[in-house]
Amino acid sequence: MSSINAAGWARLIDRTRAAGQELHSLIVTHRGQTIIRAFGQPWGAEHQQLLYSLSKTFTSAAVGLVVDDGLVGFDTRIVDIFPDQAGDGVGPKMAGLRVRDALAMASGHTSETYDWFADRNQRRPTRASIGQYLRLEPDGTPGVTFAYNQMNTWLKTYGGTDTNMAKMMAGSMQGMASMVKS
Repeated sequence: MSSINAAGWARLIDRTRAAGQELHSLIVTHRGQTIIRAFGQPWGAEHQQLLYSLSKTFTSAAVGLVVDDGLVGFDTRIVDIFPDQAGDGVGPKMAGLRVRDALAMASGHTSETYDWFADRNQRRPTRASIGQYLRLEPDGTPGVTFAYNQMNTWLKTYGGTDTNMAKMMAGSMQGMASMVKS
């Protein structure tokens, strides 16, 4: 545990509170052991902890690994990652949608689009949703117009193993796992 700077974590907690931010909880694990467990009053371990935007957090980290590995760049166009889904009907705005725009939820759409593409039986998008999403030309400007839009996150993490992005992420995550184990 000597690689853990407990004083640094304590300063982070103190600065967060001093900035007027509510710290409901902070739990840090390292090598399978809980090393930091802090709760802001009135919250405690007995309270349910809600995790908002967790998928965006892990997606952003995974995409960062893929970018660091040089497999894509932040300026790579989404249509270049999913060429089999791009084609006729993709307008100029969506054709220019970049990884950085999707990460920032700045696809140019002005509202949530997830429900438009979710399979009503499975409550999640399907492989065909990628092409449908790419054909939904936004009213706003990609890279500028923000709207909370889960399709931006889902698009980058489509779980099918036949997608280029899924293969890139899997390789990058395996590389990171081997670094952590060593």
